[in-house]
Amino acid sequence: MPNRRSPIDLTSGQLQKPVEALQAQDTAGSNKSDLHPGRLAEKSPGAPIVPNPLLSLPLSPSQTLSTSQAHTSSPSGHCCLPLRPIVLHVTGDSTAANRLSTPDGPSSYQRFLIRCMSLSLSNFIMHSLFLLPSLLLLPIVSSQNAPSSSKRGLVYVPNSKHMSDDSIWTSPSSDLTWYYNYGSKPSPAFENSTKLQFVPMLWGSSTTFLDDVTTQIKSGANISYVLAFNEPDGGGSTGGSAIPAETAAETWQREVEPLKNLGVKLGAPAVTGAPSGKVWLQNFFDACKGNCSADFIPVHWYGNFEGLASHVGEVRAAYKNLTMWVTEYANNNVDLKESQNFYNQSSQFFDRIDYITHYSYFGSFRSSVSNVGPNAAMLTEKGKLTDLGSWYLGGAATGNVPHGAAGRNVLFAGSSFLILLTSIWSLL
Repeated sequence: MPNRRSPIDLTSGQLQKPVEALQAQDTAGSNKSDLHPGRLAEKSPGAPIVPNPLLSLPLSPSQTLSTSQAHTSSPSGHCCLPLRPIVLHVTGDSTAANRLSTPDGPSSYQRFLIRCMSLSLSNFIMHSLFLLPSLLLLPIVSSQNAPSSSKRGLVYVPNSKHMSDDSIWTSPSSDLTWYYNYGSKPSPAFENSTKLQFVPMLWGSSTTFLDDVTTQIKSGANISYVLAFNEPDGGGSTGGSAIPAETAAETWQREVEPLKNLGVKLGAPAVTGAPSGKVWLQNFFDACKGNCSADFIPVHWYGNFEGLASHVGEVRAAYKNLTMWVTEYANNNVDLKESQNFYNQSSQFFDRIDYITHYSYFGSFRSSVSNVGPNAAMLTEKGKLTDLGSWYLGGAATGNVPHGAAGRNVLFAGSSFLILLTSIWSLL
């Protein structure tokens, strides 16, 4: 908040507008060395600059100064600052240190000082009470829950070493409504969950996918959607199924297309966000020759928000008749603030667009095992929800900072360094 002290023209001794002038100086970027906080610089021959205790307390924005009103109160009852030279006496006697005197003598100035300090203290209290509601809002805002969304789902990545992490995604406060695990059968952790709807995926070439899904439907499972071919244009080292478009078209017609007769909505192959993905997908539909009737198109993206928004626009322009799922996305290997900003921008973007019906952030794992950078993970290395993770579930910021695999070693080294500094300081 701007400091609302009345600025004084130090060259002419004339008054400026109390608030507007100071704001104008700040905006113009002027040299404010003569208006050092806590000092009233009064330039006159032989008069030194001295600390003025009144400037440590905020004055009313309506106060004005006048050389003719020095050491008196204004007509409105406000106290006015003295514009006469002030001399500072410093002696070896601590009780007499910092005595102030003026040509009028110490007694009159001291009376004036007491009056001004009393009035300024009253102004300070009034201003503090006025600002108190605004200050109280700060922690309230930071503790508010993030906006909820029924579009959010879980890209489930199991961790056999920390199976207790699975319960986080089905907690009562979680926003998540669906999940997929890159496979055709539900994960044991969520097999009996009524909160998360399972979405089977045909990851690559398969001859059992249709039977697996049909069996689940006959047993009463709610299978409304299926996904197909995870990043078929990508290699195995990055999780891609690396399947030729022609082979995928044949497999689709055999294993996926029949599910449409059971009321299941079919997802097109989930290609990468690279240019190769666009080419592969076109080749796939060409090979299908009209026999692959997808209902929605999945999108993957890793990078900044501008790139994500542009990619979504390109896919929409190419497949206007299909709704869209964003089934993998993150801003990988960036700093924490950038990762959080990306998440907030992208989630708001997805929630505003009607044709994006589902989205799932790639980060449901601990930061110490993240292959997209620790700051993209929704869990810390200790399995606690990060701010990003909590926001994704519809919760409030947690303050938990993620660290990579070496995070604990770095923290230990930092603590040791602080202990060493403390020991050295104690010896000085």
